[in-house]
Amino acid sequence: MPKTVCVDSMVCVWGVKEQASEDQKHKIELAKGLFSALKAENAIIILPSPVLTEILSPIPPSERQQLITEMTKRFRIAPFDTVAAIKAAELWHNRKNWQDVFKSKGQDGMRNRFKYDIEIAAIAITRNVDYLYTEDEELITICGDEVSCGKIPPLPVSPQLGMF
Repeated sequence: MPKTVCVDSMVCVWGVKEQASEDQKHKIELAKGLFSALKAENAIIILPSPVLTEILSPIPPSERQQLITEMTKRFRIAPFDTVAAIKAAELWHNRKNWQDVFKSKGQDGMRNRFKYDIEIAAIAITRNVDYLYTEDEELITICGDEVSCGKIPPLPVSPQLGMF
């Protein structure tokens, strides 16, 4: 059975849209290398629907369809369904310190960010992914030990990835 992985929004922005801030330009090649290695392994790559929302929201409406087409070709878009909603509620209940996690970093809009992160975590967990690729420390904290997750490995990415 092929490995199933999940990716967070920044991994897609770097690897698909090939966009990054100046201090993150090196992440573009890392993400592209990750996607190449996953493709070589015939891995199934899940894109949680909230990630699609995050990626599409800054795009002008006239450009969205092209990006949607590319994303649906490359990834399995996973909806935030009833099972994921139940898991998100459980995560929310169990992570009562979420405000401390986000406030400590001075995050604006922390409640909205938490909601997206918890939905992404719930989708990854309920889809039983082998690994969630994210550069987001708060998302890693939310996932806890329910799904293996972490940052993109450094290049060159091994065909076996060695992370599962």
